[in-house]
Amino acid sequence: MPKYVIPVTYMMYGKYEIEADTLVEALDEVFGNEAIKPLPPDADYLIDSMNVTEEDLTENNTLSEDELSDVSEYLAEMYRAMND
Repeated sequence: MPKYVIPVTYMMYGKYEIEADTLVEALDEVFGNEAIKPLPPDADYLIDSMNVTEEDLTENNTLSEDELSDVSEYLAEMYRAMND
């Protein structure tokens, strides 16, 4: 049975508690400090934020024209259903 690579992106929500003299310094710490790049301890997945793109699938898998057409139709239907 073949294996496929399915790249998935999604959004998370969480909070960092940063000690700083100003809010700008705290933001600078969040955006600039590689040490705190891991998810905050209270991070949660944002429901319905999962995303799979045709581009990501074709970059990571060898697909025939028929498979690509099937993938396009499948993704369109899935995203339509998620937005209903």
